[in-house]
Amino acid sequence: MTAYHSNHGNPMPTKPEPILRESRALLENEAEEHEDLEILARLHVYEYNQPSVFKNCSAPEDTLIFDSLFESGNLQRAERIFRKTPTTGSAYRVPQQEYEMLIHPDVKNGAYRQWFYFEVRNGRPGVIYRFALINLAKSSALFGQGLQPVVYSEKYAMTKGVGWCHRGTHVRYDVSVSPEAPPGANTLSFQYEFEHENDCVYFACLQPYTYTDLMDYLNQLERDPQRSLTCRRTELCQSLAQNSCDLLSITSPGKDGLPFDERRSKSIYRSVH
Repeated sequence: MTAYHSNHGNPMPTKPEPILRESRALLENEAEEHEDLEILARLHVYEYNQPSVFKNCSAPEDTLIFDSLFESGNLQRAERIFRKTPTTGSAYRVPQQEYEMLIHPDVKNGAYRQWFYFEVRNGRPGVIYRFALINLAKSSALFGQGLQPVVYSEKYAMTKGVGWCHRGTHVRYDVSVSPEAPPGANTLSFQYEFEHENDCVYFACLQPYTYTDLMDYLNQLERDPQRSLTCRRTELCQSLAQNSCDLLSITSPGKDGLPFDERRSKSIYRSVH
């Protein structure tokens, strides 16, 4: 099992990242050319919590190695797609490798399929990779308006001290046309080029903030001699997975006035969505 992955203290880029500006007309033309290329073969290279799938699929040595068996990871399945080479004279620059992926729906609600978070190894610099998440639920998303997925490269973080960055080009969000997609699903597709050999790269919808991240923050809050004077942490309930759902009571210090338990309060609840 892959160890828990977080931002490891590496900050986001110091300057605001610009919105990706690409010609929608050009992307439409590329998409049409891409879909016209006949699929010659599909190679099943990843299934959640089933490492034997990759071992037994006889994949070429340059095939990407996927994983999502870590906190908040939710990649369910990945296939490598082999297409027919385009005819001479085509202006479309075909990605050298292409992958179609399915994500797990949210727990207890199969209709919610938008979050994604997975790990990739064995990427080669100079190779154009195309990723397509083919079972997303929303009919529209900001990915069609200049938003890029976020990417965390362990080698980039090590050398530059920067964590999650927006990366990817040729970003499209459209109705799914893959025969492997469920009815009514949508596809996020994008291209990516790895910058480093032997790197481990994470892709996500947005910068992950996991349950462990939250618990680390609340533990720091309790240990802080100043903030702990005005913030008290108690367990409100437990989730279906037996994780603690904490209640934070924020008020003036308890040494003056009414005791904590006798004060009137207002409750504010917020879901993850």
